[in-house]
Amino acid sequence: MDKLWKQITQSDYTWEREALEFAKQLLPDHDPYRAWANFEFIAQDGSINEVDLMVLTPKGMYLIEIKSHPGTISGDAANWVWERPLPKGGQKIFDNPRLLARRKAQKLASLLKLQPSFHRSKETVPFIDALVFLSAEDLVIKLEGNARQGVVNRQELLREITLIDENWRHRQITAYAAKVISRAVEEAGIKESVRMRRVGSYELQSLLDESDTYQDWLALHPDLGAQRKVRIYLTQGKPQEEVSRLEKAAKLEFRLLEGIEHPGILRAHEFQNHDSGPALVYEHDPKAFRLDHLLMHLGKDRRLDTVQATYLLRLIAEAVQYAHGQKLYHRGLSPQCIWVRPLGEEKYSVKISNWATAERIFESESRNISALTRLSNLVHEEAGPYVALEAHTGAADGVHLDVFSLGAIAYHLFTGKKPAQTDIELLDKLRRGSGLQVTDEINGASEAMQYLVQYATHPDVGSRLESVSEFIKRLDDLEDEVSQPNTLRSNPTEARKGDFLPGGFQVVQPLGKGACSVVFLVDYQGQSRVLKIASTPDHNSRLTKEGEVLSRLRHQAIVPYYKTLDIVGHTALLLDYATEGTLAQRLRHVGAVQLELLERFGDDLLSAVVHLENQALVHRDIKPENIGLVMQGSVLHLMLFDFSLSSVGADNISAGTLAYMDPFIRDPGRRRWDDHAERFSVALTLYEMAAGALPGWTSSEGLPHQLEGELEVDRTVFDPSIRDRMVEFFKRALVRDVRKRFASAGEMLREWRKTFHDARSESLHTTQQPQERTCPISEAQLDTQIGLLALSPQALDTLSRRNINSVADLIKLNRSRVRVWTGVGVKTRNELSDVIGQLQARLLDGQQVQQLDTGDTSVVSVDRLFQHVLPKSTDQTRLSFLNEYLGRLDEDAPKGSHNVHWPTPAAISGHLGIETLLVRELVDKVLTQWGKTKAITDLREDIVGLLEDNGGVMTAVEVADAILLRRGSVQDSPLRERWAYAVVRAAVETELSKQEPRWLLRRSGNRFLIADNRQGRGEELADYACDLGSLADECARQLPLLAPVRTLEKIRAVPAPESFAGLSNHRLLRLAAAASESAALSSRVEFYPRGMPSKLALELAQGALLGSKALTVKDIQTRVAGRYPAAQELPGRPELDELVRSLDIGFQWNGSFEFANGDRGGYCLPSAGMTSFASAGSTHYSQTQQGEDDTTTIKSVKELGLMLEKAVTASHFLALTVRPRQWWQAQEKLCRDYPFKLISFDELLLRHVQAVCASMPKAPDWQVVLKADACEHSSRDWQNLQRLVQRALPGMAEEILQAGQPVLLTEPGLLARYELVTTWLNDLRQQLMNVSGRSGIALPGLVLLIAVDAQRSAAMIDDVLVPTGAGSKEFAHIPSSWLGDAQLLPEAVKTTA
Repeated sequence: MDKLWKQITQSDYTWEREALEFAKQLLPDHDPYRAWANFEFIAQDGSINEVDLMVLTPKGMYLIEIKSHPGTISGDAANWVWERPLPKGGQKIFDNPRLLARRKAQKLASLLKLQPSFHRSKETVPFIDALVFLSAEDLVIKLEGNARQGVVNRQELLREITLIDENWRHRQITAYAAKVISRAVEEAGIKESVRMRRVGSYELQSLLDESDTYQDWLALHPDLGAQRKVRIYLTQGKPQEEVSRLEKAAKLEFRLLEGIEHPGILRAHEFQNHDSGPALVYEHDPKAFRLDHLLMHLGKDRRLDTVQATYLLRLIAEAVQYAHGQKLYHRGLSPQCIWVRPLGEEKYSVKISNWATAERIFESESRNISALTRLSNLVHEEAGPYVALEAHTGAADGVHLDVFSLGAIAYHLFTGKKPAQTDIELLDKLRRGSGLQVTDEINGASEAMQYLVQYATHPDVGSRLESVSEFIKRLDDLEDEVSQPNTLRSNPTEARKGDFLPGGFQVVQPLGKGACSVVFLVDYQGQSRVLKIASTPDHNSRLTKEGEVLSRLRHQAIVPYYKTLDIVGHTALLLDYATEGTLAQRLRHVGAVQLELLERFGDDLLSAVVHLENQALVHRDIKPENIGLVMQGSVLHLMLFDFSLSSVGADNISAGTLAYMDPFIRDPGRRRWDDHAERFSVALTLYEMAAGALPGWTSSEGLPHQLEGELEVDRTVFDPSIRDRMVEFFKRALVRDVRKRFASAGEMLREWRKTFHDARSESLHTTQQPQERTCPISEAQLDTQIGLLALSPQALDTLSRRNINSVADLIKLNRSRVRVWTGVGVKTRNELSDVIGQLQARLLDGQQVQQLDTGDTSVVSVDRLFQHVLPKSTDQTRLSFLNEYLGRLDEDAPKGSHNVHWPTPAAISGHLGIETLLVRELVDKVLTQWGKTKAITDLREDIVGLLEDNGGVMTAVEVADAILLRRGSVQDSPLRERWAYAVVRAAVETELSKQEPRWLLRRSGNRFLIADNRQGRGEELADYACDLGSLADECARQLPLLAPVRTLEKIRAVPAPESFAGLSNHRLLRLAAAASESAALSSRVEFYPRGMPSKLALELAQGALLGSKALTVKDIQTRVAGRYPAAQELPGRPELDELVRSLDIGFQWNGSFEFANGDRGGYCLPSAGMTSFASAGSTHYSQTQQGEDDTTTIKSVKELGLMLEKAVTASHFLALTVRPRQWWQAQEKLCRDYPFKLISFDELLLRHVQAVCASMPKAPDWQVVLKADACEHSSRDWQNLQRLVQRALPGMAEEILQAGQPVLLTEPGLLARYELVTTWLNDLRQQLMNVSGRSGIALPGLVLLIAVDAQRSAAMIDDVLVPTGAGSKEFAHIPSSWLGDAQLLPEAVKTTA
């Protein structure tokens, strides 16, 4: 092509010029062909879009992204991996470029539609597709599944853009249409790519990321030479409401982070304005990469070892903990917004970004300052599976949201797998497992790991870990399991529990990490003390000054200071320990402080500030997080600590925590830190103690330092007995004019004491003794006074503040709203919610409860939608019809929980015994009514969006689950699901009653498929879903279960409609399972039959039981159900005893075992003192002490021969034990009589570890590696050796599986030493079991030979049980008689040998 090729801008890159020249020579130079190269356009939203090549052909229009990556490209629909060819080598991970190209294509199509040329002619905008052209000649493409769609190499480019077959549905481009399109392109303003775009002083260089609401650019400051990341919020062409929202989001992200100084938080340094919208300038580290890319970089397993995972998780959690201490909550935390930088020696630093979804609490419960009103607006789609479900339905607690996200990230780090592929799948997982279960994916997970993840992600916020501090405590427990004390750490700030630090300090536990220090609880000379260490030597001077300030202070309400010292170059302070936690923790847990404590706590705090004023010192950061609780005798008191900002200059008015700063310090005449500002922080802290939350502001816009007018004091939040006096106190303490405030802390203290003294003298109400309660909850009536109920003092106080005086008032409350009340402790919220539930269940009928639960109008929940489709009615016929039409709601679900019951009019007629004609009339009436209901109309729009996001076709159950996730319901299962099925049917049938319905409905057995038919492709989409469902049923019937790789191969082999391009493999697998009649999808992506026998499910999931020393009945049932949720439920005791015993993995019922929570009875592993498991074994092996020749029979020898034959002739695993003195003889006989390849595990491991070392850029000294094996497990050398071992394991497994003949594995001692028995060995065994007996797959059998002193009924290596299958005979003991008995060898094996 020559004359029809337009080169808008000359490319700066040789590889791009070469690729463009290749395309230019390839394209014909006649109508309707056209090409435009290297240009940019400004979309309607103001975004800048650079295009490498756009081509017009008779087939359509193509926007082509050019990538030239010689080597190998692999990856999935989300991320690609480029493996560079040698000698340079290495990997680069980046987002799938087609996703960005498709976004550009959509923007260009929208822009072209507006152009005059299309308005003047009858032509329409052509279909614009996005392609990625991989132009390197020596490229190998290994993209998975749908990731390959829309990607072409040199041989495929021309065919892809020109070949029109019978399946092509778009209009072909004529010569006339090409001329119209060309004019429209010119009118749209495509232009030369600008190389000098600017935001303020920064030149925009390259696009880093993009969403519907912003673009991220790499930018350069030409004068400073500094690189920055610039985020431009796209406001052009959007409705004014959307523009205001985005402008507010940008401003608030900048202001929310003001005063936040922490190495783990990415701050915006500047706020700028750009033509496309507001812009934020961030620091940029070219050596940092996203956490999701780090996990992908690990390779196939994508999993860190536990030590590394806990290390990274701690860094992330400590940064979030610090942010929470600043009243800052992220609310959208995911691996996509966590940046990781390698520091060498497998150490990292992290920075958390994307705070646009954050909120900072300054207000009463009615309003929180938040960058966004709805979380989902600025959260990447990929982050969905890391966000708690309650985030989708409106009000949600920021602490709970962040704890959930930390738990979901922990799941990913520990298992190497995302917690779910979509938020809908996440809903399914949480619903069945009461939180994410790491045992769904990995074997041998410890109890601490399981607890941490499950209770951080518990769907019930009342059962979820209460705070990030509690999350970190549970992380400490996990670290105790995986690491040992280390006295040789070079950096004392990395110390862990049990470590000894110079000076005689033993670390009891880390307490937290701030902007400039790390704090530990230590044991020093038998006393509990706090050791505060500078995080880096750069911060030494700051801690030295803090020590100097503390040395001048002696007061019972100020933390006692002992000394300043140096620890390995880091300044440290030795302080007293607040044994009862912090005031912030108490407020979070319990809520507002009760009167008797409030008076004392306020007295303590104000007395401390009086002492500071007398010493002419300031604190500068008074807040509940910096106030400890201690027992003085038997009385609880406050203790002020953290004086790290006390030496900051008065000119610096931004230091400290913004939430507690005086917002009026910027008023003319002040603008320096003064005692008034200090006392303002004190007043806010007192207010939070009294009310449970910070005060609301008179201005609903902006942050405190922008306020105009006075601060609002809400009188309703205070205890009625002191309400008026509290309002007077705080109005004076928080007034804008400092001349009207208290003149000193002493005056504040006197007024505080007077407030309580006057209240006591004027009221009969005592703050010392709670009112005696005489009425149990179970006996309360509507007229019962609240004060008589058996409630905690905190609960009574909370209700009193809200003027709730009787049970009749109490049961009107919406329970879901109570559970997110601001200013009320978690414990109190849960207590009140439970009590309200008990009272409503007893005193109200179901319809009244339902109306109460749907009273919240902020979100049209499933419950409120249900009110529209099934309103109250006195017409019994209509009511009976609706109950049946919407799923037989007045009876149990007729088709189970995984199927909808949507009967036809004829079926309804038969069931209810009414005329079919009448049924049809009723259907017409309700459809007409629903068609006029706005809530149902909005629901129909939601369903259209769901179909678009999921390839165009979903089952009715999938749609209902998605609606339930987004709209929410306060009902319990299964009622909430059945209501969701009902409202979805109402919406679906209403749409189908329209003249041009946007979807079609197809029944497939018991399944209903909803397919997008707006482009006339509904039947094709429904056919595809049916084909996938049939294939899933076929796979589920195969035993043993198909391996995930084989399953995916079969699903990929079904031609997918165009709408599924870019969707993940997991979406295809879930659709296949959902559209099937009887198949389900396991957590390990296997198809298995619904109702699979529980015994088989237990055997397949036995790896999930490993790692715990004792398990309850519920633990076993939950872990098995986590992997195979649709299998038959495991029975309870005593039936379960035999099933567990048959696994032969050591668990036996012990009724006297006591768990930490006091529960008795569990399945336990044998204690270390036991010498055998005789009770679980064969009667031929009666006791360890007996000689085996007395009990061995010819039958048992023949059984051993048959087991060996099976191992040799099939892919089978067998563990053999033999006495040590007979070990060499057994090895010789096995190799002589059977075709085994002899492999020593010791030699195999050393050889592969040596190969790993040799492949490293800087290979470690091999002698050091060998010596590391003898080091203490707490040493760095030992831990480094374990990482080398982990890197060697895949190659070792590959060598065994590719041996080409059965393998005899000997000398297995290192399996136990390196803890590989329940992990690597079990995974290898499972792999063999999955293919055993399958035709066409050849994997060698594996026999493990173990020398043991005593005869046992299970194989053990150094007291570690070797996993075996239930009833699969994977263990045997070699008797002496077999070693000399050749005539007992089976004939078939003799021939093979």
